[in-house]
Amino acid sequence: DGSRFGVKITYLKEKKEHGTAAPLRQASQYLKRTPFVMMYGDILIDINIRDFVEFHQSHGHLATMAVTSSDKPYEFGVVRMHGNRIAKFQEKPDNKKGVSHLINAGLFAFTPEIFKYVPKTGYSMLEKDVFPKLIKENKLYGYLFEGQWYDVGTPEIYEEVLKDWKK
Repeated sequence: DGSRFGVKITYLKEKKEHGTAAPLRQASQYLKRTPFVMMYGDILIDINIRDFVEFHQSHGHLATMAVTSSDKPYEFGVVRMHGNRIAKFQEKPDNKKGVSHLINAGLFAFTPEIFKYVPKTGYSMLEKDVFPKLIKENKLYGYLFEGQWYDVGTPEIYEEVLKDWKK
């Protein structure tokens, strides 16, 4: 429940998959008062979370995305930055040539204003329904970090990654 760490954890279960923005919509009733952090459940990430949150809060951003580099960026959400601002985002681009090596690391800091950008119903994706709106309004920023990062979307990948983690 998080009490050992001085935090309260509330778990929500999706009965049916509705995209990456739907869990955010589902949790909105708990997150309307203060900034919060959201993380995809299929990643392992070595990041200083305190620095990440302080960066987000010190700049007054509506949304901050953790950004890292990848040898195969086209397998993920590709990010182009202008300073600390995310200027372009492409989810798993078809064209592999000339894409940025920077990717969405699946960790975000949001202010409650984010809920204005999340579709109210139906299947919705942060990557296709929310991020483009934020980018258009210059409200999505990137926090570049160099710690380890792995997509562990299957049990087989997870087991393989554990062999390399923190070596």
